[in-house]
Amino acid sequence: MNIGFLGVGKIALEHSKVVKALGHKIILGCATSQDSKNWKTFKLTNPDVHFESDIKNLLYNPKIDAVISCLPWDVTEKWLPLLLTTKKPVLIEKPMALSSLIAEKIINQNNVQLKNKVIGFNRRFYEPVQKLKKRIEKGGLKSVEITISETLDRLIQKYGEKIVDYIFIFSSSHILDTAIYLFGQLKPIKFYKYKDEKSFSLTGILETEKKIPLIISINMENPTDVGIKMYFDDKTTWHLSPMECLTVYEGYETTEPNKKIKIREYKPKIISKTIVDSEFKPGFLKQMEAFITQDKNICATPKESIKLLQFIEDITKNTT
Repeated sequence: MNIGFLGVGKIALEHSKVVKALGHKIILGCATSQDSKNWKTFKLTNPDVHFESDIKNLLYNPKIDAVISCLPWDVTEKWLPLLLTTKKPVLIEKPMALSSLIAEKIINQNNVQLKNKVIGFNRRFYEPVQKLKKRIEKGGLKSVEITISETLDRLIQKYGEKIVDYIFIFSSSHILDTAIYLFGQLKPIKFYKYKDEKSFSLTGILETEKKIPLIISINMENPTDVGIKMYFDDKTTWHLSPMECLTVYEGYETTEPNKKIKIREYKPKIISKTIVDSEFKPGFLKQMEAFITQDKNICATPKESIKLLQFIEDITKNTT
């Protein structure tokens, strides 16, 4: 297939690696300028690519079979109507929009083509996540804990002050999409919010469709093990932390008191560990395979992305 890229930044470079690894060609790239650092780097890595400055020209170019959209996080929404109305398959990097109302308005247009559109939630494709999904399907899940943390200064330095207003969408969408993919739609029950000039936190209780309790803790700036922890009735604990690593625990390893440590210590006993393949950016290869072959078993759809936006907005509305 002949692939076109909208945006040629760092994430586009990662996508381009898997496109070529799968035997496809990158023939067109859309960027603001041929003099930009991003374009020069992309061109150097993909010498056969040709420059295009007009998004419409790329989307409707008859030589292009599929499109990878890697536009900046706050720009995609502007071009979403075009991305969803083109007949070409399009892989859209998240977030596809910054508001569920705007996204719904766009998606309800008469001429949208949703069947071949995919949103880039690549963590769904991680081997640890797939292994965990199979375990959940066997039953016996008792409760879930989700922990999210982020350094605001780092995000502001990288994306500007505007990112603060969209911090939940930006910093929590990946892990929450993974949670909804694993457990089904989540219902907010009660949330508590803390905020000052330097930081904020959000702690709440949700329920799965099967009435399984889920505790979520978002504490910006506080060091913690970010991830998803699950407790099963077979006495095992399954922990995605970081999201690229799944550790399964059963029972405890006991260390008796000694001269240095005069107390008995109990540590969860590790019985298995699965780490994602990192030959390419994790999940990107399998996601690209699914996108190009239009295998929708795992791919995130635009409608699912809207539900995620609505879910994040519901959380903020239910805080006290």
